[in-house]
Amino acid sequence: MACLRRPGLPVLALVLSAALAPPIPAQVPEPGFSSSSYTLAPGGAFVGGLESLANGNLVVYDGAAVVEIARADGSFVRTIFTPPGAPFGAFLRLAPDLNRLYFGESSSGYVWELDLAGGTANIVASLVFPYDLAFDPQGNPYVSYATSFTDSHVAAIDFTTGIQDDVIDFADPSGPIVFDAAGNLYTASTHVPGWPPPPDAATLYFFDAAELAGALGPSVLTAADGTVLGNLDGASSLALDEKEDLIVTDPNGGRAVQVTPATGRKETIALADPFAFLGYVVFAKGTRGAFEPWQPEEAGTMLVTETDFFSLNVLATIAPRRPPLAATPASPIPVGPFDVDVEGEPNGFGLLLLAPAGITGSELELANHAGNGPLFFGLDLSAGLLIFPLAFDANGAFHASATNPGLGGASIGLQVAVGPSGPGALLGTSAPTLLTFQ
Repeated sequence: MACLRRPGLPVLALVLSAALAPPIPAQVPEPGFSSSSYTLAPGGAFVGGLESLANGNLVVYDGAAVVEIARADGSFVRTIFTPPGAPFGAFLRLAPDLNRLYFGESSSGYVWELDLAGGTANIVASLVFPYDLAFDPQGNPYVSYATSFTDSHVAAIDFTTGIQDDVIDFADPSGPIVFDAAGNLYTASTHVPGWPPPPDAATLYFFDAAELAGALGPSVLTAADGTVLGNLDGASSLALDEKEDLIVTDPNGGRAVQVTPATGRKETIALADPFAFLGYVVFAKGTRGAFEPWQPEEAGTMLVTETDFFSLNVLATIAPRRPPLAATPASPIPVGPFDVDVEGEPNGFGLLLLAPAGITGSELELANHAGNGPLFFGLDLSAGLLIFPLAFDANGAFHASATNPGLGGASIGLQVAVGPSGPGALLGTSAPTLLTFQ
């Protein structure tokens, strides 16, 4: 394995250990995640669906048409379908064959099948108020829809005949649905006795695949047959991340929440802007790591719509962010004073890892059974490893000052592992950094 390294000197450890002074407060964004956004639709438009396409682009119903846009910047690619009458959109869902797109709208209750290659559009179902559509692992479609404000259903649906077979009945408005790889169904139902809804009005449910199979035909399940995973103030859209944790947009609570079904753990991963609401969510799987705080950005991306219904319609991109570690002046560090700044969990702990032999050309991924995601290390340990504990302030900042006495070009490798406030496992590591001292 290739290494970037310089001979280690004991004085390097003294320089860094002298730098471990009390932290200085600094402001940070949402801990462990980064975000960016762009305009998705004109202000005041009613965005009625969001989906990923097989080519990596996105498709959105912008209140007037179903359009394909570039995922990177939202630039227009093409118009796929313009429904008559500019109805209120409910959902967009790509078929398992990746060639057909389904558009549901709640003005007329139609579900349209759009042929992405051929350009045709056909009505394949007529429901009263369709809300969401999901496919089970075998490719069978299920729809959530309502017939009134106190009568909603999840149904298997045949797009050849347009006939639905109700499998779950709820006594509240319809909600989002999503299947995991085993065919289990996750859904949510929000109790709205008045406006605004009370706190914890939305209940997250789990229905076993065998239960659903048994409800095909004359039998129908109810909320009492589901397993309650927890409550939120609202639940407008669902997605599953790479570990099949639920991602839920809670418009009433102004946040997007990650829910671990096995434990009930709830972690807020994004907040809406003031007076705005989060709507549709899509998750794009990544290549390494976990969609958790302080993991690599390659772990995956959450795409979520945000609107204030008047002037704002944006798409936010949320991804994990590794703990930033920076030296000022930047390497190569001249003779004299320098600063080291690190970001981590507010009031959390950290470990500064110092390798006199430098850094390696690639990172080693280590399983982190006590934590929520793996740990990545890229330090050259051939000359040993020095470890110094850190404490982050309430803003998640650590600041240290030191002096380079003149080390003649010697280099060291640095990484920081960050942990939560209070007891807990390590959450992630910074990218390996090579510091050279003039």
